[in-house]
Amino acid sequence: MAGDNGPPMTITMVVCTVASFLFMSLRFYCKQALSTKLGLDDAVLAFSWVCARVSAALGLAAQTLQLTANLVFSGSFSFSFLSLSRSTPLSSASVNT
Repeated sequence: MAGDNGPPMTITMVVCTVASFLFMSLRFYCKQALSTKLGLDDAVLAFSWVCARVSAALGLAAQTLQLTANLVFSGSFSFSFLSLSRSTPLSSASVNT
């Protein structure tokens, strides 16, 4: 890899998390101020926001623990995902044949 993209990715995840929470909170506040009931679309929005935060938390944990996401494609399409090796580059020796 050319460089470490961890810190910029972390900053981006935090900024997007805060911004999306602010917009979602404003939407819920406006709906309550206008005496409009929360609907199915609001439930889907809240659920997707929680799923996105879990995804961001897992990405942050993987970056903090320096986990690698090596997808190894061999002839039988076997996958080695999130190996616990420390940031080792993918070489021809690591491909299972």
